[in-house]
Amino acid sequence: MFKKKTCAIIGIKSTIISPFEISEINEISKYYDIIDLFYLRKNSPEGNVKYNSNVKINDLKINFFYLIKLIFHSENFFQTLKLIINSNDKISEKIKQLALLPKAILISEKINNNPPELVYLFWGHYPSLVVLNLKKNLKSKIIIFLGAYDFRKKLEISKHASLKSNLIFTHSKKRVLQIKKFFGYKSKIIVNYRGLDIDEFKNNTFNKKKYTFCAASVLEKHKNVEAIINNFFYIKKKFPKSKLFIIGTGSQESILKRMVSNLKLKKSVKFTGWLPKKKLYNILSNTQFFLHFSKVDIIPNSIKEAMYSKCFVLSSKTFAIEEIINHSKNGFIVNPKKIDKNIEIIEYCIKNKSTKSIIKNARKKIIKDFNIKKNIKFFYKCVSNI
Repeated sequence: MFKKKTCAIIGIKSTIISPFEISEINEISKYYDIIDLFYLRKNSPEGNVKYNSNVKINDLKINFFYLIKLIFHSENFFQTLKLIINSNDKISEKIKQLALLPKAILISEKINNNPPELVYLFWGHYPSLVVLNLKKNLKSKIIIFLGAYDFRKKLEISKHASLKSNLIFTHSKKRVLQIKKFFGYKSKIIVNYRGLDIDEFKNNTFNKKKYTFCAASVLEKHKNVEAIINNFFYIKKKFPKSKLFIIGTGSQESILKRMVSNLKLKKSVKFTGWLPKKKLYNILSNTQFFLHFSKVDIIPNSIKEAMYSKCFVLSSKTFAIEEIINHSKNGFIVNPKKIDKNIEIIEYCIKNKSTKSIIKNARKKIIKDFNIKKNIKFFYKCVSNI
């Protein structure tokens, strides 16, 4: 009898605001007959998220009496509880882990009763709670992804879950040394960049409008959007016809809008709110420059989308940014505080036809290293060889 290939993917929360997560799961689903998605937090309405037909969201409900039964029959619950309490994690992180532990136990039990071929932690922080509660003799392969959020938290549970994993993936070469240092042993770590679904851009037509600028991110403090607006104030003085599109939502939105109003830029700056991919790609296809001045991002998808959409990208120097941007060859790594220098770069791109090579090189870079089909194929090959 033919045995179906199954994969369980553990995430934090299903959300339409993380399109790269949806794209990656859909691409992985092409290599498995069944993908079971488990989320530690309440899911967004399924209608908002378009997964392939073989992807199933398992929204497990917590039944108090069933949960108590599981706890007292669990091999690992009390060990996990002890690990959390005695860890060096922040108090706030301990509280979050304890709050998510009941859901993690339910997910673990579901996997224990029907083990898939692969258990894949899409993130390596809170989802590690699930791995810690799996049976010791489980025959499933266990893969953990460790990236930016995981290293900001550096939770003790991540370290212990990694000991149970067959393979660790990360999304930058620069991260490998950090992982080895954090875990203190020789792990099998593979770099696999998170990519774009290039097919989603195939119907885009390019109509680049001169002096147009775009920024796309959640509007939170660490994204440093105020620096983009501040730069744009002086860009507008140099190039009066300039327009700026700010795409995204967040807690800083009202503050940023007030800043735009105070600088008398309301006619030149448009806040679009969150946009679906099609509308986002349409704006990128029509704008000349993409500004990304974040303080923390690690090779963000928005930069990949802008580079593939033939924008000149100016990015702040964040962790591993040099793995995607080769300064002055396919984009520019800039200091948001050096506004005069940034305006020089913009003027150079506008006035010199030779800078078309920068756009071409940017697109080639995405096709070569950040193509989701190629990267997930590599992911599956690595998993298959375990």
